[in-house]
Amino acid sequence: MRRQVAAAVGALAGTAVFALTALTAAGAAQDYPGQGDPAVSYSVPQSVAVGSLIHVSGTGWKVADGSAGSVVAFKLDDGGVSTTRSITNPVTGAVQGNKTIYGIVQASAGGAWSADLPFPTSDNSSASWAVGETHKITMLTGSLITGDKVRSESAQFTVVAAGSPEAPSWANQALTSADGAIAWVGAAVDAGDVATIRLKGYRWLNTTSSSPSVIAIKLNKSASQQYSRSSGVVLDDPTIWAELSADDTGAHVYPVDGSGNFDVSIPAPTGLAAGQYLTVSVFSGKFGANDVRRSLVSDPLVVGGVAYDPDGGTPRTTCSTTVTTATASATVIKDGVGGTVRLTGAGWCHPGTGQGGSTIGIKVDDGTYSRLDTTVSSNKTVWAIIDANAENGTFSTDIALPDGTTTGARGSDPAFTTGGHSFTLLSGSLKAGDTVRSVKADFVIGAYRPSGIPAPLEYHEDLTAARRGHLTASVGGSKLTVGGLAPGAWTYLSVYGTDGSPRTPWGEKWFRADTRGRVVASLSAGTLPAGRAKIVAQSGARGHVGDLLGWTWITTAVTTTTTTPSHPGTPSPVVLTVPAAATTSTPTTSTPTPASSTPAQAPLTRPAAPTRDDSGLTDANAGQVSSSQDGNVVTVTVADGKPGQWVYVYAYSTPTPVGWIQLDTRRQLRVDVSRLAFGNHKLAVLATDGRLLGWTPVTGTAAAAVAAPSASNTPVPAARTTRTEAEGVSSGWWAGGAALALVVGAGTGAGLSRRTRPRHVEAS
Repeated sequence: MRRQVAAAVGALAGTAVFALTALTAAGAAQDYPGQGDPAVSYSVPQSVAVGSLIHVSGTGWKVADGSAGSVVAFKLDDGGVSTTRSITNPVTGAVQGNKTIYGIVQASAGGAWSADLPFPTSDNSSASWAVGETHKITMLTGSLITGDKVRSESAQFTVVAAGSPEAPSWANQALTSADGAIAWVGAAVDAGDVATIRLKGYRWLNTTSSSPSVIAIKLNKSASQQYSRSSGVVLDDPTIWAELSADDTGAHVYPVDGSGNFDVSIPAPTGLAAGQYLTVSVFSGKFGANDVRRSLVSDPLVVGGVAYDPDGGTPRTTCSTTVTTATASATVIKDGVGGTVRLTGAGWCHPGTGQGGSTIGIKVDDGTYSRLDTTVSSNKTVWAIIDANAENGTFSTDIALPDGTTTGARGSDPAFTTGGHSFTLLSGSLKAGDTVRSVKADFVIGAYRPSGIPAPLEYHEDLTAARRGHLTASVGGSKLTVGGLAPGAWTYLSVYGTDGSPRTPWGEKWFRADTRGRVVASLSAGTLPAGRAKIVAQSGARGHVGDLLGWTWITTAVTTTTTTPSHPGTPSPVVLTVPAAATTSTPTTSTPTPASSTPAQAPLTRPAAPTRDDSGLTDANAGQVSSSQDGNVVTVTVADGKPGQWVYVYAYSTPTPVGWIQLDTRRQLRVDVSRLAFGNHKLAVLATDGRLLGWTPVTGTAAAAVAAPSASNTPVPAARTTRTEAEGVSSGWWAGGAALALVVGAGTGAGLSRRTRPRHVEAS
């Protein structure tokens, strides 16, 4: 069973659900229950033929109050595929500006929907998929119709060659390789000395598709032992029961046609007993020239009409517990990096009759730390898998922590450190029919210190007068003093402008209150927004990280001056900040007159965006522009620029004006990308005459920060803040970047909104 679980985890790592069933024929659909919303279900094909439509459907997709059908947006490969088509919101009729939205459909009043998405090619998208590739489709709701429920559900499928294979009429298990090759294995075999095993195959071809593969068949009588031949050995291996190849001469060799198809019956071993263990392995890649490596294994066949019983006839146990909600706690047994934590729990019963206890996947810090190998699971963020007691659903197990290195059996990515940590225990995917749960158990290694950035709060819902508390704030010189805290309390400070958007000027820094309940934070130019703002304090206490401690108003003077470089060749290190969301229209522009010498001030007009979207930023116009990224700040180098040269920056996928800035003595500029949705974006750099100097890829960090004012006499207009699809993503995403945020209709910009913790997070 554990082998099957690990295989299922690896097959769908990173998706919303696991399917613990044998794969079916190419094009056949797999039904999935909703993981973030159990009220929904959806169907996605397990394989898609080149050039065919991707047919997906769903049921139960309604807005939060159930009064209408949801509006569902589709993304391919987490937004890695951009469409060149015009995608229209069926409710508003507006053309979707975000090209990574590959399609939109509205569910019926009853919540049912279906969609046929075009197969991505170079003619209709930024991608061109090939046979053998595995791709992902994600269905998202929450932002395209008022009152919709936030959801994110996903599944994977394999690209196969065009043409529909005909599945056999006899009962079978269908096994599908990553390149689309299929093997059907007869689901049942007779007991005794005279029995046969049916096998049918489709497109078992070599890497060039010029000739059929040489295929080996093994019959397994246990998880570690195969049936062997004492005579008539094929392919120089006595454990190979049969060979399938174009050259079908000789004993135990069967034919494969020129298209890589076969349909054969092979004699089974003698002495088969009813109900015994028997599986079939089908593999290629070791024997033919330029062959494709494949390795497929069936589930146990039904022998003599009796299904294999993994419990060996022992009566199966039905789990019973008086605990209404599953619990877990962690106790440090051996402190320090590489130490041991004892994990105990109760209430982890499988709900099915005779199913025993739950199978539980364990992640460290919401999957922030990954294993370096797949010895536990093909999904490396799963640090351990345990089984609860079959009778009462309890467990007690010692978990060996990562050893603080990035090598070896106990190494992790990234390296494990001391401080506050947690285990996330997940059930519902690793054992069919199990209850979906997500439970956290906190623990501390070494001296406790919170880390990362807590999830932002909702300005109008959380920062109310009733929750203001006793926080005080005052500015003296270059320091901000915040009081009214508990002595010794770990505190995270952020700033919220009157537009409701959070700013994190102190990055990932946590403060600890002194004996008088005060913390002191340094200030520099632009740290606090001009005018009135809220200083917000959030808790860093174990089990309460991110809780609101209080807030208070603070007012700073409004200034209209800009920083002028000390001399034209050495500008001040200004950092531009990408606006909170992409502008929806291009402002009126004029073409500036090229300057014969470096001006002291920025040009007074903004150049037009060089392209309509990021598909126009190609290798051909990348220019001599490169970048490096440190957290939220991207340092852009314009190799053929000049020190002191004024350039204008746009952020993409849809053009978002960022501002004018001068190159420093190293021909560099800096851009804060904390307001870009987490994922891949581009920065375009323009000269004063509007020419595109080049562009560079960057990664949005989905966190907000305040930067120094732009040295521009023409401020970039503020863009409308847009709620993101990050709602429903766990706080582990905020701290570790474990998932992508979707901004429906907002291009590259992202106004931060509060993310509520989902009811469960799968071990995926």
